Amino acid sequence: MVSINEEAVKVVKNVIKDAARLGVEINKLSNGTIILDMGINAEGSWQAGIEFVKLNMGNLGMVDIVPYSVGELELSGVFVHSDQVVTSTIASQIAGWKIANGDNTIIGSGPARAQAIVESDYYFEMTDYRDQNDECVLCLQMEKLPDVNIANQVAKACGVAPENIYLVVAPSASLVGSIQVAARSVEQTVHKMFEHDFNLKNIKFAKGLAPIAPIINDETEAMGRINDALLYGGYSEFWVDCDDDEIIQVINHLVSGASDHCGEPFSKLYSEAENDFYKMDKNIHAMSKVKMHNMKTGKLFEAGTIHTDVIKESYTSQVLK
Repeated sequence: MVSINEEAVKVVKNVIKDAARLGVEINKLSNGTIILDMGINAEGSWQAGIEFVKLNMGNLGMVDIVPYSVGELELSGVFVHSDQVVTSTIASQIAGWKIANGDNTIIGSGPARAQAIVESDYYFEMTDYRDQNDECVLCLQMEKLPDVNIANQVAKACGVAPENIYLVVAPSASLVGSIQVAARSVEQTVHKMFEHDFNLKNIKFAKGLAPIAPIINDETEAMGRINDALLYGGYSEFWVDCDDDEIIQVINHLVSGASDHCGEPFSKLYSEAENDFYKMDKNIHAMSKVKMHNMKTGKLFEAGTIHTDVIKESYTSQVLK
């Protein structure tokens, strides 16, 4: 069985070696933990965003930056695909590890989750994958560099020395932050499949595409834009092997259109939920459009639509002709 932490460490070491070219700053905490800053004090880069995604998926996903038009808007998009879908998303990429950070809580994603298996990370009910490696990689979406307290928590949970922990960080209001969230197009759908009783073992391959939200120097506004990218501008596509009825029963539940709040910008919904992600309507956390190819019957199913009006409202104040 492949170790996603071992795979991610290979990527980490290449990033460290090429940090200057990638716009990444490398920091070492007093306990020996290495911080890869991809957007807090560092500038980041397009390639750094790609490397962040590869790390977040345990190096089991392939990712590229491609042109992507949403209606009249000519944007860039993140194209991601994987043939180890559940492991790369549920066991790694999804943000499920709650870490105490003073009075706040930050959420970790990436392969270290599969070694720590903390109680609050309920996504591991969806997969039996577990990892064991001497070095671990965790990705964090935050505005300030993590400190020794965070690093020690991660090391203890993973059962490794702090000097064998790598923390990869970027805020929402950065190029890498926009890229890594847009790359969650497949991940966003897989866990909803499970929640609606679709057998994840039926998934063979998947790909997805979502726009890279234009950067704005405001963390709250940036979070709204990057989430709009998925909810209203992205789609995911799956190749599965099952009965058609299993697809029919689930597919309409996998898109943001299943929510009564579909069409409202994420920033508005987040504010109405008292800035608490977990108080929001669960149905809105979905892709705009989903396709499912049944390899057993050869039939294609799809649900949802790209909401060009919301993306236009979220990303531009210009009058487009």
